[in-house]
Amino acid sequence: MKCPVCENLDMIPLPYEAVSVILCPKCHGFLVTKSALESIEKNPEMKQSVLAMETADMNDTAKSLRCPKCHISMKKRPAPHALDFSIDVCESCSLIWLDHGELEALQIAFEESPGGKEMIERRKTMNEMSDERKEALDANIAKAPDRLPNPVERDGFHLVGSRYHNNRYSILGSIIDSVFHL
Repeated sequence: MKCPVCENLDMIPLPYEAVSVILCPKCHGFLVTKSALESIEKNPEMKQSVLAMETADMNDTAKSLRCPKCHISMKKRPAPHALDFSIDVCESCSLIWLDHGELEALQIAFEESPGGKEMIERRKTMNEMSDERKEALDANIAKAPDRLPNPVERDGFHLVGSRYHNNRYSILGSIIDSVFHL
């Protein structure tokens, strides 16, 4: 695939925090899927200091971009958390183009959000837990009854007015939903 910014330059698939992304070696922009972006934000492997260095020369492409996969014009959507840039989204392929530094800025914003801080604290607690404590926790979870659904909820969706909406349990999910207007 060709970079939507550099146009004639081939992009390189590579792993980023254990997720497959596509990188332009010249402009350092990323092409990601919706699910890859969710996974990257939920797995904070990079230190915030490293992420912050990447956002130092952040640039937001002003021109309208074409999706490298389907060649349809990508839509500019405001970045979540009142970040001062836009995200380029292909509504046909559900691909997202993030200019240099934007992915890292999204990661920082998520990690600094209340939900991100809570997730990091839970992981820290789990990592510090003894093996015996983990086994006891797993046993208690196995004994717990499944949650009974609320009568207006069905398979992770909740009723709002006359329509069912996807019930997102993460800030990242709501961010991505807002980008795609789900």
